[in-house]
Amino acid sequence: MKKMSAEIKVGVFVVLGILVLAYMTVNIEKIKIGRAVGYSIYTKLDSAAGLVKNSPVRIAGVEVGRVENIALETGKAKVALRLPFQITLPIDSLAFVKSEGLLGEKYIEIQPGSSKDVFIRQNAEVRQGSPPADIDQIFTQIGSVATDIKGVTASLNRVLGGQEGEQSLRKTFENIKEITSDLNITVKQNREKFSTIMSNFENLGRDLAGVSAKAGDTFNTI
Repeated sequence: MKKMSAEIKVGVFVVLGILVLAYMTVNIEKIKIGRAVGYSIYTKLDSAAGLVKNSPVRIAGVEVGRVENIALETGKAKVALRLPFQITLPIDSLAFVKSEGLLGEKYIEIQPGSSKDVFIRQNAEVRQGSPPADIDQIFTQIGSVATDIKGVTASLNRVLGGQEGEQSLRKTFENIKEITSDLNITVKQNREKFSTIMSNFENLGRDLAGVSAKAGDTFNTI
């Protein structure tokens, strides 16, 4: 009985220890969550599509903070950012949305400015910048080009579609073929004449050279 009693006591102490550890862990996490670490700034974006709370904030691709809140303000997305105190941003820094690959998550990229005297402080704004071309913009441009091509194709279908359009196109090609044939015939017929003209020009050049030489000799004699 005493042996069983000792085992029960050990079991009770183990359970109590686990409960105390779990309680402390939960409360420490609550303290961390309740007390925000670092300082908060914000940026106003034309679109925050794809961003969510706790999306990464990065500088040169390195994660330095998190998105704290996203709200609509005067037609733009006001995105609050939480950064550690050791990260200081020059006043002329810029922020923009980027994505990790084609289907990757969205995040805020901050491009530090060059100012060495004035820095962005608590609750201040970091201005929106223009991101370098990424995969989203490339696909948007491709979509725009595809739309233009589709419009041109539709116009051609309207102009050339149907029997009348086919006849018109066929007639155009026949005219081009006829003009090309006429040009070939004209070139063949006048090839000899062209050779004669060039030969005459050569003879004229030699005659002029002879006259010029004689005139020079006469001038020297005088």
